[in-house]
Amino acid sequence: MIKSKIYTMKIKAISIAFVLLVMFLAAGCGGISNTQTVKVPAITGLKINEAEKIITDNNLILQVVDSQYSDTIPIDCIITQSPEADTTVKTRSIVTAVISNGSSNVSVPDLTGKTIDIAKDTLKDISLYISDITEVENIAAPGTILSQDPQPNALLPPNSGIKVTISTGTFVIVPNLIGLSLDEAKNLINSSGLVLYKVDVIDSNVNAPSQTVLYQYPMPGFKVKQDGQIRLQVKK
Repeated sequence: MIKSKIYTMKIKAISIAFVLLVMFLAAGCGGISNTQTVKVPAITGLKINEAEKIITDNNLILQVVDSQYSDTIPIDCIITQSPEADTTVKTRSIVTAVISNGSSNVSVPDLTGKTIDIAKDTLKDISLYISDITEVENIAAPGTILSQDPQPNALLPPNSGIKVTISTGTFVIVPNLIGLSLDEAKNLINSSGLVLYKVDVIDSNVNAPSQTVLYQYPMPGFKVKQDGQIRLQVKK
């Protein structure tokens, strides 16, 4: 009976020792694993998915901590990393990264052919504005943008100005209508691209036939827009 108890106690002692040995070995293996090291790979400039694969393949963990605008690093690529490349770290360490939002510059739209009002609205939506307007005579409708500086697709910082040249339309030199008959004046006005909008009939001592043009406005030689209006005074 005593021998049986002693035998049982030995078995228990051996079992406990075995369990402790297993725990010790497990702890020892864990300690070895925790002390394994690896060099951090270079991931700056890489796309986020490429960087994540490389980091994972090296038994590390990638963590994106911020994003910034960059004029040199394309969108969704790594701008900076920490720790830096070739730094020795423990496996399963975290490598933090800042990724690019792309350039903060704005691409200049094509404004030619648009009216000045539409162009202003277009630029306002992308934080640009018209800084200078030059007017030139042109067959295009008045207010139409003929050229711009910078050219379309140029990159500018936000709140930059665009210079434009717009059309004032075409102009007509007012012909001399004084001394012509009303019918002759009407024909010349029409052929000049102008519009007769009013005729005043007046009494006059001028030695001229009835319906002769005595006065006109604008005066001969004035420069007016095409379809400009002409007013006449003719003898009664």
